[in-house]
Amino acid sequence: MHKRPTSPYIGFQRYFLTLSACAGQTRFADRRVVEPVRWLLLRLATVRGFSIPAYCFLPGRLDLLAEGMRADADLRRFVSAFKQQSAEQYDRSCRRRLWQDGYSERILRGDEQTIAVAAGILNGPVRAGLVEAFDQYLFSGSDRYAMPEIADVLARRQT
Repeated sequence: MHKRPTSPYIGFQRYFLTLSACAGQTRFADRRVVEPVRWLLLRLATVRGFSIPAYCFLPGRLDLLAEGMRADADLRRFVSAFKQQSAEQYDRSCRRRLWQDGYSERILRGDEQTIAVAAGILNGPVRAGLVEAFDQYLFSGSDRYAMPEIADVLARRQT
């Protein structure tokens, strides 16, 4: 009897994801748009068995780090549900498309530290010139790390 191969997108994996706004539009510069989408992201992550060690809503995209916390955590179903529900919510209020089709993902290697990748995501607004310090940006966060932990990682990178 042959065992069916397990998908690399199910289970205890860590993923760096980028979801782009429709046609590269600036969709995530307004708190009234970001807050309901952020709330939905964190709620669905919990329901679907994921932790979100880092998320950052840049004006034209969402970068996030998702980590499967259960054997049945299915990345594709989680992202599909998130994009569909957030798009429906956005369309009802704004009458425009929210997301570009598809998304990019990368499975983190075993030697990549979760907190280091999270720090890189949360430092994105600094690299983009949107703020002077990562903790000044309003549309990013983590369900796992406190901002002083991230600051320590970023400080070590600079030395």
